[in-house]
Amino acid sequence: MCCLGPSLAGNPTQYVMEKCFHQAGWDRRFLSLQVAEEDLSIAIDGMRAMDFCGAVITGPFQTKATQYLAELTPDAKEIGAVNCLHRASNRHWSGANTVGTGFLNVLKNVTDPLGCKGLLLHTGPTARAIALALARESVAAITVCGTDEDAGFELVEMLQGVSDTSANFIVWEGDLPVDDDVQLVIHAPEPGAVDPTEEIALSTETLRPEMLLADMCLGSPTTPFLRAGLACGCQVLQGQQLLVSQWVECVRLWTGSEPAGDVMREALEEYLGL
Repeated sequence: MCCLGPSLAGNPTQYVMEKCFHQAGWDRRFLSLQVAEEDLSIAIDGMRAMDFCGAVITGPFQTKATQYLAELTPDAKEIGAVNCLHRASNRHWSGANTVGTGFLNVLKNVTDPLGCKGLLLHTGPTARAIALALARESVAAITVCGTDEDAGFELVEMLQGVSDTSANFIVWEGDLPVDDDVQLVIHAPEPGAVDPTEEIALSTETLRPEMLLADMCLGSPTTPFLRAGLACGCQVLQGQQLLVSQWVECVRLWTGSEPAGDVMREALEEYLGL
């Protein structure tokens, strides 16, 4: 297996996966492969020729890789991005997106999303994956907020086409207030797109203790967004939890076995110096 991306400096995936494999006693290795964008299709074909079992796809390659794969899971097709490659029955690559499933696995340990109202910040593939997962769990409503209007309206249109969840888009301008009836507030930028140490444009005085906040950014150990929520008495989901949950789903697809999520979480925090 490997992590495939255009720039992998500081990427913890290999470290975490190697720790996971060692703890499980699996005779497997995990590599980091940095590839230029113009060589992506060659790299994907090369991994198949060398009989790799799977791959984690990072950054902008998550959308570009979809055009080079023989199969996509239904969710990956809707999202338009993959973060995991695994072998299909015919040994060709199948592309999956584990972001939404990983998010739900963590969320459901805290609350049942059925009937909830959510505020989703950002409109990229990460936000699309989470929105789709929530809609499939029959949340009552999702308000999408972002600066890219085209992407925002496309996300709303996708949700309206796959579920009965009420969805709308608002442009993110200035400090965003959170409506009183919102139960989930999710900060879902693309990895590396924002500085996790900076505050986001949110009216934190509108947060209430009944809300649950989730941040896809990796904190040290928390982000300013989550610290604001904790100060208001909110429950929070950390980026570290959510990322590990995505990786757990990847390992399940590759091996058919259950990895030790706690070992992976400890390895990630060790790598990040937390």
